Amino acid sequence: FTDIDYWIEIIRGDICVLEENYQKALEYYNGALKISYRFNIKYTLRSYHGIKATYKKSGNYEKALMITKRMNSRKWKKGYQNKW
Repeated sequence: FTDIDYWIEIIRGDICVLEENYQKALEYYNGALKISYRFNIKYTLRSYHGIKATYKKSGNYEKALMITKRMNSRKWKKGYQNKW
């Protein structure tokens, strides 16, 4: 995969959110998340942001909070601060 594959998944997820097709959006954002691990933390955090925003828009605030906590724990792991 390249980062183009990643961005295609992100854009598809964004479109699905606009169409209020939250389940499909989550599928695309999770696909982007899997690809993101090959790149840097910025890609991973963007994927998590899409997932979090989708849960929030769909009214699933508990899962949105869980993802927010996961994002925060990944941001500050040793070594990630220098990759921003």
